[in-house]
Amino acid sequence: MFEFLATGSSFRSMSYVFMRGETTIGQIIDEGCDVIWQVLQPLYMKKPSTTDWLQTSEKFLNYRIYHTALVQ
Repeated sequence: MFEFLATGSSFRSMSYVFMRGETTIGQIIDEGCDVIWQVLQPLYMKKPSTTDWLQTSEKFLNYRIYHTALVQ
């Protein structure tokens, strides 16, 4: 699985290397990526709070106003 993520090898080439079917390779990679996501997501991607959303919307609004002023 890490070979696929690191090199971008195709399922077909990996099926020859590991002597497994392309579908099996795809399932292994899918399951492995799910596990990586489940472990790392809570550590590195916090759930946005209401304050975070308000700050993001304020930044977006300011950007739009600035961009509109430049275009006109």
